[in-house]
Amino acid sequence: MRFLLSVSVTLAVLVITASAHAAPSTSDLEGLRDKLGSICTKTWKDEDLRRQLCQNDDWFDERLLLAIQKINTGRTFLDIRLAPTIVPKAGPLNEVVFVAAGINSICRGASTSDEPLREFICELRDRAYDVLSKRGICYGLKNQIGADMKWHRCTTNSSR
Repeated sequence: MRFLLSVSVTLAVLVITASAHAAPSTSDLEGLRDKLGSICTKTWKDEDLRRQLCQNDDWFDERLLLAIQKINTGRTFLDIRLAPTIVPKAGPLNEVVFVAAGINSICRGASTSDEPLREFICELRDRAYDVLSKRGICYGLKNQIGADMKWHRCTTNSSR
């Protein structure tokens, strides 16, 4: 009886340990990539702005795919230079932070008569920020001015 109880407890610990190490879902990142794709495959009045988002040297789509692959499998087959480490120990989420920061620059700097495209880009930025926040990466602190905001691990004092 004592041996049977020990085996049961050991199996329970193995099951809990195995489920704790399961790869996190990347459906939020895949949704972000799909939204980017929906912008990039559509024709807009301001094609220059669309190209700035979709055909840039920062490889936004590829960076999102790289993060998804690294989270799912621990490796990637894409041959692009990794984004700089913006948040220490964030691993592949630094790719998403890099994309979010780039989209934010485009959103804030967009001077266009194509208001629907600008809104779409800014919504994409907000969605990227939300995805990162849910994964523990935040931008800025509460009551902080924009110029002082930085990417960091979320705390209770983080702006969300």
